[in-house]
Amino acid sequence: GGGGGGDNDSGTPLLELLRAATNAHVAYMRAAKNGHGVDRHLFGLRNVYKQHVAPRGEPLPALFADRSYKQSGQWVLSTSHCGSLAIRHFAFGPVDVRGFGVGYMIRNDTISLCVTAKYHA
Repeated sequence: GGGGGGDNDSGTPLLELLRAATNAHVAYMRAAKNGHGVDRHLFGLRNVYKQHVAPRGEPLPALFADRSYKQSGQWVLSTSHCGSLAIRHFAFGPVDVRGFGVGYMIRNDTISLCVTAKYHA
């Protein structure tokens, strides 16, 4: 099992898994910042369809009606970092009614978080 020593069920040290996940996230973030994030391209294509193609009565392309496409847009956790030194507080809203938004700021000596949700009891 995942007993002592920081290993998980596979025996891989958790710190090694965290580093691998962090490296993958940073690579994806850099690609997205350079316009290579696939979700932004699909978002753009769907908006072009809505604004220019749907009004002509053409059907929604099958990709956008696919179950997996719909699920990919239901983000339970959506995060955003603010690196500006001019801002003291930062928040980020959820992108799904059932989800959470996390705005965070990393400074030399502090990390601040603001967690938001649309859900209320």
